[in-house]
Amino acid sequence: MVDWTLVGILTLGMLGNSVQAVLAPFFPGEAESKGVSGEMVGAIFSAQPFTACFCAPIFGMVVGRLGRRRCVIFSSFVLSISAFVFATLPHYDK
Repeated sequence: MVDWTLVGILTLGMLGNSVQAVLAPFFPGEAESKGVSGEMVGAIFSAQPFTACFCAPIFGMVVGRLGRRRCVIFSSFVLSISAFVFATLPHYDK
C-alpha cells in the first residue's frame, strides 16, 4: 500500500531543494553585479535550511493535532511562496 502523504513529503523535499540547486550557479554572480556581498549571498542560501531546522520540531508537535495532510498542504504553500520570492531576488535593485 502506498502512503501518499510520504510521497508528498518526499516530493516537496525534492522540489524545495531543487529551487536552490537551480539558482545556485547563477545567483551569486547576479547578486555580486548588484552590489550584494558574499556574506549576504551565504545568508540568503542558508535561510531556508535554517528555517527548516527551526520549524521541524514545531511541526512535529503540531502534526498530531492538525493531521499530516494539513501540515503537508501548509508546508507546500509556504514552500511555494518562498520559492517564488527566492526566484525573484535577482530582479530587485540593491
